[in-house]
Amino acid sequence: MTGNPSPQENISAKSGLRLKKWLKLIATGLTTGLTLSLPFRAQAGEIDTELAALRKSLPPLSLQGNLYSQSYLRYLAYYRLPTQYAKQAGYLEVHKGTFKEQIFVQYFRPEHPRGTVFLTHGYFVHAGIQHYAVKNFLDLGYAVLTIDLPGHGLSTGKQADIAQFSDYTDTFQAVTEFAQNQVPHPLLAVGHSTGAAGIWSYLLRTPQHPFKAVVLAAPLVRSHLWELSLAGFTVGRVFISDLPRIVRSTTSDPEFMEFVQRDPLQYFNTPINWVRALIEWNEQVVEGLPPSQIPTLILQGDLDEVVDWKHNLPFLKRKFPMAQVQMVRGASHDLFWENADLRQEIFAKIRTFVQALPPEKQP
Repeated sequence: MTGNPSPQENISAKSGLRLKKWLKLIATGLTTGLTLSLPFRAQAGEIDTELAALRKSLPPLSLQGNLYSQSYLRYLAYYRLPTQYAKQAGYLEVHKGTFKEQIFVQYFRPEHPRGTVFLTHGYFVHAGIQHYAVKNFLDLGYAVLTIDLPGHGLSTGKQADIAQFSDYTDTFQAVTEFAQNQVPHPLLAVGHSTGAAGIWSYLLRTPQHPFKAVVLAAPLVRSHLWELSLAGFTVGRVFISDLPRIVRSTTSDPEFMEFVQRDPLQYFNTPINWVRALIEWNEQVVEGLPPSQIPTLILQGDLDEVVDWKHNLPFLKRKFPMAQVQMVRGASHDLFWENADLRQEIFAKIRTFVQALPPEKQP
C-alpha cells in the first residue's frame, strides 16, 4: 500500500535536491571559463589510428633536417597545418623535480625566415587547433615552433591536468632552452590563455630570456567567476575529482565547435586537481614575480567569459609596464579562431605590433 512519504523521507528528498543544486553550483564555479566544447567523445574514424601510430613513431626532437612520416603527414592534413612548411616534429623530455613528461613540438619554417615564433595554446586544446595562427605567422615571414602543453594534444601527462601551474612555465622554459640557438632570431613568444600563462610567468621569472617581444591573447591569470570557483572548489574537492565540461561557445565562428567535436585529442572533463593548481598558483606565486620591460601586446575580447579579464588586464599591465592592451569588440575567448572578420582584425593588430618593433642589433 502506497501512502504519503514520511518526514524522514521528505528530509532525504530535500537533502538530495540541495546536493544536486550544490553540484550544479560547483560545476558552474569550477568549469565556467574552462570549457570549450560539448561533453561527448569525438568521433574521428581513421585519424584515431593515425594518431596512435604517430605517438609511437615520434622521435626525440631535432630541429635539423626534415620529418615526413606518413602518420605525421596525415596529422598535418587533418588539422589543416601547412605541410609545405613542416620541417620537424618530435618529443622533448622535460624533467624538473617530480615533473617529467614528453612534450610534442613541431617546427614550421618558410624559405627565408625573419625570426621564430614560439606558440602555445589554451586549456583543453593543442597545436593542431591553432592552424590559423600558424599560417598567419608564416605569412609574416616567421618560422613557428608549436608546443603541446603537458596533458594536451600529443604530449604525455594526465589529460587536462597538472600537478602545479609552474609545470607549464617549466615546459616553456625547457623548449626555449633547447631551441633558442637552433632557430632564426629574433624570437617572439605568442601564447593563448593557459599557454599565455606559461609564457608570461616564464618571462617574469627569467630576466635574461632570449625573447624580443611577447603577444598574449586572452591570457589566463584568474578564470571567470573567480570567487565562485573558490567556493566551488572548497566544497567540491571533498567528494569529486572531475567535472564534465559544460556546453560553451568561446568564439563566434560555428566551425570551431564543429571541429572540436570531431577532434579525438579533446578531453571532456575538468580535473579538480587542475583547479587546485590554478588557485594555489594565484595565491602563492604570481604576485611575487618581478615586472618585465619586454615589449608586450595583450589582446582581449570584450565578450570573453572564460578568463577574468577585468582582473587580469590590470595585473598584467603592472607586471609588463610596456604592454599595449588592445580590446577586440565582439570577440570571445578563442581569438585565433574567431570569425573571419575578427580574425583579420586580430592578426592585423599583431602585424602592426611586430612590424613596429625596433630592428635587431647587429653583433
